[in-house]
Amino acid sequence: MTVSENTNNIHIQQISKSSYLNQSTATPAELRNALRLHGLSPAKVESFDTQKKRALAQLRSKSSDIEKYVFLAWLRNTNVRLFYGLVSDQLEETLPLIYTPTVGTACQNYSSIYPFLAPPGQPDGLFLSINDLPNLTQIIQNYKPYPQNPELTPQIAVITDGSRILGLGDLGVGGMGIPVGKLQLYVAGAGIDPRRTIPITLDLGTNNEDKLKDEFYLGLRQKRVGDDQFFPFVDAGTGAVILAGFMNAINLAGIPAKEHKILFFGAGSAAVGVAKQLAAYFVNDHGMSEDEAREMVWLVDSKGLVTLDRGDRLAEHKLYFARKDNSGSQYPDIASVIEHVRPTALFGLSSQSGAFSEQVLKSMAGLNERPIVFPLSNPAYQAECSFEQAMVHTKGKVIFASGTAFPKYTDPNTGLISAPGQGNNMYIFPGLGLGGILAQPDTISDRLIYSAARACANALTVEERSQGLLYPVLPRIRQVSAEVAAALVAESVAEGTARNEEAIKLVKTHDKNALLKFVTSNMWTTNEVEEEITTFAPHL
Repeated sequence: MTVSENTNNIHIQQISKSSYLNQSTATPAELRNALRLHGLSPAKVESFDTQKKRALAQLRSKSSDIEKYVFLAWLRNTNVRLFYGLVSDQLEETLPLIYTPTVGTACQNYSSIYPFLAPPGQPDGLFLSINDLPNLTQIIQNYKPYPQNPELTPQIAVITDGSRILGLGDLGVGGMGIPVGKLQLYVAGAGIDPRRTIPITLDLGTNNEDKLKDEFYLGLRQKRVGDDQFFPFVDAGTGAVILAGFMNAINLAGIPAKEHKILFFGAGSAAVGVAKQLAAYFVNDHGMSEDEAREMVWLVDSKGLVTLDRGDRLAEHKLYFARKDNSGSQYPDIASVIEHVRPTALFGLSSQSGAFSEQVLKSMAGLNERPIVFPLSNPAYQAECSFEQAMVHTKGKVIFASGTAFPKYTDPNTGLISAPGQGNNMYIFPGLGLGGILAQPDTISDRLIYSAARACANALTVEERSQGLLYPVLPRIRQVSAEVAAALVAESVAEGTARNEEAIKLVKTHDKNALLKFVTSNMWTTNEVEEEITTFAPHL
């Protein structure tokens, strides 16, 4: 065999075996001939639209969400173009399947469904166990889901250690569903090249006894390592999504910003992180001092209102918002705290289903013309209340956003249909990631995250605002992501951390349209698969 023949065979293998370049039944006849595929598939050459229709019909034929998850995972790992074509066309239907809430079930059952998520040899992600640390560099180099483009190094990674998954706790290696799902949002929502993403699970063992006893569990069968062997990984973007919705909620509530009282039910690190984002907003946008902004927040934990003189030792992260204006009085439950504080906004990050009871919701409606209620706990069955409950018990007055998807509510008296807001990571994470890739800042600072939240809040159209929406409609997600990415690039240049010279020059022209064009021109689309194939065609 000559060198040219050998090279030709390599190119054929790269296309025919590639989940990225695979077009399946849409492969043109001339390319089938070049790839020696005649007789290996039915003769008909289909359009991309026909492929998407068939895939959608198959998806809808599945009887459960977890079956739909498995089907979509297999499609993603065998035909990237078709998967993202389907997801982009049917975003509202597929998003709850590839991410929350279905991803929670997938993580719980990951070891059972793993063999059916991808064909042999196609990795679902990169698994790094504590035992792999001596060979970490080599193992990372082994991760080549798209070997036909070895020069395309990862631009963005999402990492989990599986210890705290969507309120479900320690799921060990099953946590892989989260980085896989988030990176699908990055691709679908912001056009990040799927070949340049890398989902990573750090397998450090698990303290989940059910997993350790499960014969199918695929992770390390040992207790989770201690802090002395574990380096912390902090996901800094979640509060920005909530902040974006809250900015718009304030406008809908009709109360001056400085008059708001914000009550958090749940006082863990996640709740405190969100509270600090909101406090920073009041400082940055409304001219408050740090102390004034901090005084707008109250925390409630399992023992009641968090105060400095409660008598128990407070965790370090709770001290920042611990109250000292309670005059010695203690408030042991959410009902008494609401009566004492008279909040305008109620946030839930407690993972306590039903915590926002009928009494709580009626109290909020009695205190406010438009009460702000954000039950943010995931998954849906751990949310503090549902959208329907919030609408019924506030008589439709509520300004609502949740951490998970809830169905629309139809008023039984008027027939009016209302859609809930969802503080979905998809509104921030994809654009934040794309902006980081384009600006190339040294770090993603709090100010950059804040600029992303502000851009998301400002991205609502006149029509969306007239409908009282807190977030843009999902079909516009790429446009929203472009706005978020452009804002991050501009802020990165302003704070002097951007390293991409092209981006720096564009920002300094003060031409927003040119910056947006630069962002959108760097968004991946399914059309790029065909363009990639044409680079191989001359060699065949």
